[in-house]
Amino acid sequence: MIVSSPDRRRGFIAVALVMTLAVVTILGGSLFRAVVLRRADLRSAERRLQAEWLAQSGMGRAMARLAKEPDYAGEIWELAAAEFGGRGDGAVVIKVEAVTGKPSLRLIRVRADYPKAEARRARESIEQTIEFSSARKGEDPK
Repeated sequence: MIVSSPDRRRGFIAVALVMTLAVVTILGGSLFRAVVLRRADLRSAERRLQAEWLAQSGMGRAMARLAKEPDYAGEIWELAAAEFGGRGDGAVVIKVEAVTGKPSLRLIRVRADYPKAEARRARESIEQTIEFSSARKGEDPK
């Protein structure tokens, strides 16, 4: 059987069309994968940045509480997402300890988790030693 020229041309066009469709599908899949990976990277960066902000806020909270309450030892500060515009709840653990041999110093340790209950949460920890006076304002430091 002899194949005529128009049939041969149709066959070639069909093969070229299938090849083009395969290339477009592969390129589309690669682009989709890149978008998904980039989105995951952005979410991860968002969680890390939010944890860092929560840790800084926890440090400020600890200093303010310590200024008002000399015996403040820390707390677990839980924040609902609606309180700070996040996608999930946050948790900040604050610990305040006296520095051995230096009664005028306090070591503040803060650990923030965001979101607090998610497996892929971000965690930021900071610590700072501050000068502390146990005498309250207006009191006689006898």
